[in-house]
Amino acid sequence: MALYWYRKAADQGLVNAQTELGDYYYGQDGVFQSIEKLKQAVTWYKKAAEQGNDYAQYSLAYCYYNGKGVDTNYPEAVKWYRKAAAQGYDAALYELGQCYYEGNGVAKNYQEAVKLFRQAIDKGNEDAQLALAECYLYGRGVKKNLDKAIGLYQPLADKGNGSAKEGLRNVEAARRAPAIDRAQNQYYNTIVRKYGAKAANAMLNGRPYVGMPEGVIRDFVFVDGDGIAFNAYGFSRLVQGYKLYLPTTRLAIYIAAGNIKAPRWIYCQRGRVSAIKW
Repeated sequence: MALYWYRKAADQGLVNAQTELGDYYYGQDGVFQSIEKLKQAVTWYKKAAEQGNDYAQYSLAYCYYNGKGVDTNYPEAVKWYRKAAAQGYDAALYELGQCYYEGNGVAKNYQEAVKLFRQAIDKGNEDAQLALAECYLYGRGVKKNLDKAIGLYQPLADKGNGSAKEGLRNVEAARRAPAIDRAQNQYYNTIVRKYGAKAANAMLNGRPYVGMPEGVIRDFVFVDGDGIAFNAYGFSRLVQGYKLYLPTTRLAIYIAAGNIKAPRWIYCQRGRVSAIKW
């Protein structure tokens, strides 16, 4: 009966009834809805959007952006996001900023994205707050500023926001990156001088090769999370409960930096690497 009366009102042009019908046909985020119902949702959102309803304009744009009930059409999504954003609809301001950030439907423009994110934040949009924090983290559209990134992430992280917590971890990784890079470069050059570029590249990528001189394994260096460099012997003693085997026969390599993959065991015989176990 509710659907019956909503349709009666919607057919007479009542905007609120049209948006209610759009939401009804769209359902739970459109995930389990049939294409026929999603098309109905688009029809009603469009009727309300054309009458200037900001929520309907945002919803229609979302459908175009994500291909819900219509073919994906970024320029058309931008058109309707822009209309809703002009009325101050916070989610539309954020989504339009994302269009500029990703270059979908418009030319990529980080500065414009930042401008829109800030406007959305002023209206309390937390997604925009995360997005602006990322801009400061990577220096996109603004000068890189890790302190400002923390200032945006921290309040959300304190509320339990998982994305904000991940952002704080990325900030910490960015703080460590220069020290890690310096240590890696220092030891890479050391390996080049002692054993050649092939061995150094293998070391840097965590990919020893059969036939590699055992001396490279003894000098096989990596960097831990604090940017401190260790060779395999030194670090194996720091791992709690770790057993150090005779290095000339079986050597355990442990890589703490997540971007470097290393084998579990390297077998050495007669001064050469004879087998590698990943």
